Amino acid sequence: MSERLSPGQVRKIDAILAAAARQGRQRLLEHEVYEILLALGLQVPTYMFVPDPDELTAGILCEFGTERLILKVVSSEIAHKTRVGGVRRVVRDRERIRAAMRQMKREICAHPQFAGREPKVEGFLLSSFVEYSKDLGNEVLVGAKENFAFGPALSFSKGGTDAEHFARYFSSPNIRLLPLDRAGCRAMLGETAIARKYREEGNEDFLELIADAVAGIGALFEHYSSLNPQPGEFIFSEFEINPFVIDEERNLVAIDGLAQFLPSSRRLDLLAGPRPQQLDALFWPEGVAVVGVSTSDPTKIGNNIATLLHNLGREDLFLVNARGGRVEIGGRCYELYRSVREIPERVDLVVVCVPAPLAPGVAEEARDKGARGLVLIPGGFGEVEGGASLEQQILEIVRDTPMRVVGPNCLGIFRAPVGDRPGINTLFVPEEKLEYRPRTESNVALLTQSGALGISELDKLKSAIYPRVVVSYGNQLDVDPADLVAYLADDPAVDVIGVYIEGFKPCGGRKFFDAVRACRKPVIVYKAGRTDAGSRAAASHTASMTGDYKVALAAMKQAGAIVADHILDHTDLRKTCSLLADKRIGGRRVAGVVNAGFESTYAADSIGDLVLAEFSADTAAALREALPPFVSVNPFLDLTPMADDATFERCIELALADPGVDELFISVVPHTVALHTMPEEVARDRENLAERIVRQARRSHKPVVVSVNAGTMYNAFIEALEQGGVPTYTTAERAMKALNRLVDYRLGR
Repeated sequence: MSERLSPGQVRKIDAILAAAARQGRQRLLEHEVYEILLALGLQVPTYMFVPDPDELTAGILCEFGTERLILKVVSSEIAHKTRVGGVRRVVRDRERIRAAMRQMKREICAHPQFAGREPKVEGFLLSSFVEYSKDLGNEVLVGAKENFAFGPALSFSKGGTDAEHFARYFSSPNIRLLPLDRAGCRAMLGETAIARKYREEGNEDFLELIADAVAGIGALFEHYSSLNPQPGEFIFSEFEINPFVIDEERNLVAIDGLAQFLPSSRRLDLLAGPRPQQLDALFWPEGVAVVGVSTSDPTKIGNNIATLLHNLGREDLFLVNARGGRVEIGGRCYELYRSVREIPERVDLVVVCVPAPLAPGVAEEARDKGARGLVLIPGGFGEVEGGASLEQQILEIVRDTPMRVVGPNCLGIFRAPVGDRPGINTLFVPEEKLEYRPRTESNVALLTQSGALGISELDKLKSAIYPRVVVSYGNQLDVDPADLVAYLADDPAVDVIGVYIEGFKPCGGRKFFDAVRACRKPVIVYKAGRTDAGSRAAASHTASMTGDYKVALAAMKQAGAIVADHILDHTDLRKTCSLLADKRIGGRRVAGVVNAGFESTYAADSIGDLVLAEFSADTAAALREALPPFVSVNPFLDLTPMADDATFERCIELALADPGVDELFISVVPHTVALHTMPEEVARDRENLAERIVRQARRSHKPVVVSVNAGTMYNAFIEALEQGGVPTYTTAERAMKALNRLVDYRLGR
């Protein structure tokens, strides 16, 4: 099976689509789908289209070599024929089949779905009856659909009339973005339960048959999709075969098919790619203007942002109020310019804090001033009724200029100072409510559609990985997460990129996919919006089973992102990847040092794809010497609550030195009297347990994660561990899950 269509195949398929379009249709009839499958070299039953019962002749029936046939209604208005009584078995008898056709039409017209109106029926399809078993794996669904954010996606799942039920309750379809070569199709199938069943039964040849079919449909959809830079007259919006079956002669046969198409003028712009250009002005501007600073109300957003920028020591800060005047910010008196145009110095970045209706006017001033960056803080744009026109006005103003726009409806940008570069901060939360603790060694960027999430993450992670960069990008009028990932991929100060996404603009998902795939740094994504409203009303199984969230999730994984299942995982994974960025991962062998049996069991139950290490004879002997006789030496050492700080450290040192250990898990229940873990002990005793763990972790090139199962009394102990570069979690499960994902990423990448 070729992975690209030949010119002859294209001519045949073009003719089928053109004929349907001349009849005013954008949905192919089933026999037309069969014709396309035959053009691809795939097998279909013997079939015949009969427009009217009176046109059924004995000659037509002679074409079939079996006595049992399948009769189906052919209607461009009916996607699910079985649900309305449009499929039945018949015997090869002309009069009985004619009667069955007429009865079928009457029953369909009476079906509640059509509420008394008569649906358009183009005719009937007769096909040979295919003998096959309905065991799991003998019916599969292969579908392709154009997603508005990601473009064409290919899906594979169990087929049959219960395909949606199976996907919802047992196993979701496997989804990949196109283009996909045959090796990619084979890998896609290889991850499924169906493939495992084939292997166990010795039916590997079934996988090869299905891989050919998936590759063929992938090639078809790629050619007739928005991915084709030189499309013909039409593109497919959806193409589904449900089911392909394995017949009794071990052939793969397409039993039922559906296809919808559009004029190629409606194709998506999937080829634009990320735009990281000209983003320097947002992060390292020379001249910052804040528009919307009040002379009378210091609590205004503009005043808060001005204060944050002033506190960064920016000497190039300019403030704007249409009424002019002066205002005191941080003990300094600033002149208020009446417009951006009046500012006598260079201005690279304009931060807009005025109400949405005034924003286009400010954008014009910024353009005329030669600004290269615009941060639109206010809401009231595309997220509310009538606000989209304001966005269009701003896009027109900045069109054909180098100006890049963040927002609107956002908190904007935080970039920690570096050396003599003062950084930027428009996250308008007063410093008394949010402690800003940027650290020069921080290597994390956080990109978030939700400004509130960015603020909460800054607060929660201030002891461990206070982000070097935070961008709240809001409505994505211009700058979107794809642009930002592509920009930060080349930033030597950023090693880890975390992204929180609620939704994509049209084609924005494909841009993001391209940016993540090209990025050689871990990109950790949490995608909100898991429900797909309206999926039950979808025209096909593929549309129902491959909603926006599922396609987004699959695309991110395909691109190489680390996808967080929950928002807590998003935080844990960023911390893990950041603090362990310089550690080497040699394999999946993990050892543990704990002081409570339940934590040892809990960690072992959460081991995931890691495997228990085996200590060498030398390590085991050294551990027996270090431990009391009642402690067993095994890969997850339970030191018991009797262990003191020195014993803990010695066991950690020995475990990390063992060549059979790739990673180490440590669990501390800090309440025991033998351990120095109280706040005053952490502050006073330089040999407290936190210091000892940090010391050993820094000496080793192997990853170390810690679980501290305790309340707020031990926050200082946890903070000391994380400030020392050791990722720490509240449960063994979270620690082991984060370690698993890091190892998967590093070994897989």
